[in-house]
Amino acid sequence: MTKTVGINHGEMSIKVLFENNLIRKFIPNNKYDEIIKTAVINHNRAHIEDGLDKKSILFSQIIRDADKIDILKTITLPETDLKGIFWYEDFDIAKINENLIEDLKTIKYIYYSKIQNNADQILIFYGYIFNFNFPTSLEIISRNKYLDLFTKRLYIQFKSKQIHTQLEEILQICNDYIGTQNPCKI
Repeated sequence: MTKTVGINHGEMSIKVLFENNLIRKFIPNNKYDEIIKTAVINHNRAHIEDGLDKKSILFSQIIRDADKIDILKTITLPETDLKGIFWYEDFDIAKINENLIEDLKTIKYIYYSKIQNNADQILIFYGYIFNFNFPTSLEIISRNKYLDLFTKRLYIQFKSKQIHTQLEEILQICNDYIGTQNPCKI
């Protein structure tokens, strides 16, 4: 099974924006450069770095939520090739690792280092639900049915009945969580 190697797009974004002064096309002065750098560099990390001021934390949280919403929206679109977002080539897998499903249930986080195949990687996308900073983000996910749409796409991609059963369980876990966190309970 081949694993695709990627780049850290947070670090690459900082390089692209600031190395050739591209940022000046979007904002004329450097007043907010440090907040922008901090928010962008923290948006795809496991956790926001410690020791930041309140404004830097807030903007990091906003960018993190926006990034996860964008990813969840993108993976539901029919024109998005799911094979392009998964790390491995093989989709003929029997089941998702039960230990990772337990991690999702208990610690609400999936460590990338534990992902062994495309079936395991599914949990990363569902795990985003437990890492949103604002109730409005969960409302957007719920209202647009991104998890339901993603699940339907996965049914087609993965033929295993075991994975289909596991997906139903995972979807229920996520929807139950959204229901407890989302004051509107959309």
